[in-house]
Amino acid sequence: MPAEWTELNWLIRDPDEYYYLVLSRAIKISVIMPVFNALPHLEECLASLRAQTLRDIEVILVDDGSTDGSLDILEAFAGNDPYDRVTVLRQAHKGAGAARNLGLERAQGQYLSFLDADDVFDKTMLADAYRKATVDDNADICVFRSRNLDTVTGVTSPMPNSLKIGELPKRRPFSPRTIEANIFFCFIGWPWDKIYSRAFIQNAGLRFQEIASSNDAYFVFSALLQCHWLTVLDSELISHRRNVHTSISNSTGKSYDNVYHALVAIRDELQSSGLFASYERHFVNYALHELLWHLHNLREWEAHPYFEDMVTQWMSSLGISDKPLDYFTQAKERDDLALVRRCGTKGFEQYVELRERVVLSDSIRALANQLEQVKRQVSNNNNSNSNSNSNSNSSNNNSAEATQAIAKANELVKKAELERKRLAEVVVAKDAQMRALRESETFRVGRVVMWGPRRVKALLPARATG
Repeated sequence: MPAEWTELNWLIRDPDEYYYLVLSRAIKISVIMPVFNALPHLEECLASLRAQTLRDIEVILVDDGSTDGSLDILEAFAGNDPYDRVTVLRQAHKGAGAARNLGLERAQGQYLSFLDADDVFDKTMLADAYRKATVDDNADICVFRSRNLDTVTGVTSPMPNSLKIGELPKRRPFSPRTIEANIFFCFIGWPWDKIYSRAFIQNAGLRFQEIASSNDAYFVFSALLQCHWLTVLDSELISHRRNVHTSISNSTGKSYDNVYHALVAIRDELQSSGLFASYERHFVNYALHELLWHLHNLREWEAHPYFEDMVTQWMSSLGISDKPLDYFTQAKERDDLALVRRCGTKGFEQYVELRERVVLSDSIRALANQLEQVKRQVSNNNNSNSNSNSNSNSSNNNSAEATQAIAKANELVKKAELERKRLAEVVVAKDAQMRALRESETFRVGRVVMWGPRRVKALLPARATG
């Protein structure tokens, strides 16, 4: 029969293609990838996606209004896929959250994978994650490890904090309710190192926030906290690109309040699902961490309004302001919170000055401790030398060690003094810079222009997006 003969030739020519298109219509994973002006790294990313050993997938590429030719690359990739698995969707530029939601509406897979258009994926990434989530553990979510890929140097390095397996239950799979550590610090709130059961996501009604930055934290943590079974795979399967100057994480200053709206959405989801009482302390510690991280990574002129809103509105709204310092578990963030409270509404410049002085004190203290250790070593060597009845060679060795220790001590003294001067100069320079900024005409005009909107914003109730 011609039809059977055609199928037999097809099977001989490409067994994988025949299996996908004829024997198995089931889609195991829907890969959803938002793309916005990703041209420099897009082809490498798509090549690693095409090389995936798991063939029973669909790839939904959502062009988010690119203007650099990325759409042409996507359409060529879709046209050249031998298994006809690729769909290209287009939307006006709305951000990654909206693009992921559009892809999610079209997805048909058993599991969902949300990938970034500049990362590189190990060829077994999807196969390994799917097997762990289904065959091994029957879990709603599977999380795996990642590595850093420096865009400038091309060097990869481990990313141990992206998945803290040592703080998770040893049983696989496990319920998130059995995690004793702070779940917000066990994982990172980005979506691409995880696969999610589509049925679970649909039943939970979860979607990404459609805001310019921090649009994935609400989706990721809401899923992690509400899933029934969670599992982890202790393998590095993705290279996450760093130092990409066009990425969303490098433009948070344009939408600096998005982190607050993401935190409000997580809190509201915890409250509506009845989980807030169980996770309140974990959440408040995470909220402080996120607010301080963004503060320290904003440029100076962006940090001023951010600091003001953080102190006057956000910390109170998120339950940070009324908690004692010992409520917070991270020592460095606890110290920074004490400085924020000391500054009050006096402004970001005073916070920077106080923080620089703390850094100065910590550096001097560390060097002083090293110096004391060297002094004790010198003293021990001298005592050993004076009380020893050993031969002259031993005495000479002790003298040489003492001389080296004294030289090291002198080096530390010089280093401590240089560090003191350097940090003192930083404080003086910051003072001068802040003074010049406050005295500038631009700053004065900006304060006058923004006074009205700031007062109106302060009177409005906190806006939550979810």
